[in-house]
This record gives sequence, C-alpha cells and structure tokens, in this order.
Amino acid sequence: DGKLVAASSTREGWLLDRATGARVAVVKLPPGRGLAWSPDSKRLAINDGERTAVRTLATGEDKELKSVAEPLRDGSLPSAAVAWSPDGKRLAIPYHHATDERFAADVYDAATWEAKRLTGHPKRVNAVAWSADGARLVTGCAGGVVVGWAAATGKEQWRSFLRGRDDTDGVVHALAVSPKDGAVAVAVSLGSGKGPERVVLLDGQTGDEVQHLTRGWDVPVTAVAWAPDGSFLVTGCGRRPPRGPARFEPDNTGEVVVWTRKP
Repeated sequence: DGKLVAASSTREGWLLDRATGARVAVVKLPPGRGLAWSPDSKRLAINDGERTAVRTLATGEDKELKSVAEPLRDGSLPSAAVAWSPDGKRLAIPYHHATDERFAADVYDAATWEAKRLTGHPKRVNAVAWSADGARLVTGCAGGVVVGWAAATGKEQWRSFLRGRDDTDGVVHALAVSPKDGAVAVAVSLGSGKGPERVVLLDGQTGDEVQHLTRGWDVPVTAVAWAPDGSFLVTGCGRRPPRGPARFEPDNTGEVVVWTRKP
C-alpha cells in the first residue's frame, strides 16, 4: 500500500513510515541484505545470504528458510537475492550448496513452504526474477549463466552464456524481466574486453542476446528495474573503492541511468 519502507543491515532491520521516515517502533526485523514485500504487503522476506526470514506482519511471526545446508566457511558473502512471484504464492531464493557440482535456486510454495529446487548453474546463483505473469523464473549465477525456467514444472526453457572477449566467464549481479514483452535485463561483469561492465538484454522467449547497454563503467552495475509498462529501464552502479584509507576522490560516485526502450 506504499505506507511502509523496509530497511535492513547486517545487524538489524526496521520498518519506516514512508511519509515521515520515522521507525515503526513495534516492529523489529531480523538482519539481512535482501528484502522483498509480498504483493499484498502482508509478508516481508529478509535474506542474509544463508537464511531467509519471512515475517507475517499481522502476527510478527517468522518462517525461516535456509539457503545453505550448513554455514559457509569459505569466507564468501553469498547472494541475498529474494523474489516473490506476482501472485504472492511462491518465493524464490538461491541455494548456495552444490549438488553434483551444480548450484540451484529454491522456489517455495508460500502456503506449505515446500520447495522445488531448480538445479543447473556452474556457480552460485546471484539473482532471481519473475516474469510479470509468473509463468517464468529467471536465474543468473557467478559463472555468467542465465537460465529461464518454466515455473509450473521447473523445466529449463533456455540457457544463455555471457562471456568476455577472452572467453572469461561473466558474473551476473542482477536481473529484471520486462512486464511488456518479457525481455530480461542482466547486469553482468564480463571480465575482459572493452566495457566489460554492462547490461545485456535477452529475449525472454529464447534467451538470445538482443542488445548490450554500456557507458564505460569501471564498477559493476548492481541494480536493474523496468518501468511498469516496460517503456524504460533503470540501471544503477556503485562506486570504486578508495585507493587509500584517507583518500578523497570527488568524482568517485555511482550512477543511475534511465534507458528508453524504443518500440
């Protein structure tokens, strides 16, 4: 309903009044790096990379879903991606342990919390996104592979490999599916070649590459979002880390770009 804003850190989270920015004192959220409201605003999913807490706001109760079979001990910071289906009946999150050297995303039934595991990535899944009709789930991984899945059956529909000029594996950071025609925007680091930090548009039906968007970024694009009518795409990137503990670089800023999609 647009009245609340969810915010979270690695230590704790809050609900804020959208109009005033004040914290809603009666609600305290678990810590997390990924947040997603259910379409009816009755539940909030908070993912910290290893587990997802689904908070029912009316009762304050949390349902915990694990993204790992046991705590990761390799020092990595796994993706905290989380996405509700448009009807709010399913929740997709990455699963960060390999099965037969393949990584997966779990799709949970929001009524029973039973999971369907979609396995097929060579490296950990970093991003998940639904089509507007909920018929397709798209996943992208740290090995540059993007997969379109039939949500009802869990069967793979198409697979796209994003690689750099020197055949280096790409790293997918974020995904968004156009509500207009299902085109998939992929924020990816290709690792080599001219302008390796870019957004690639894929055909939603086939996974074929349609267009590459780049502005000479030297940091990864980490956020992509379509307008509700699919007429434009918004991309966002951060900034370069400082080169020294006390170095100030006034031009070291992030960038938000609005791309108009022509018919």
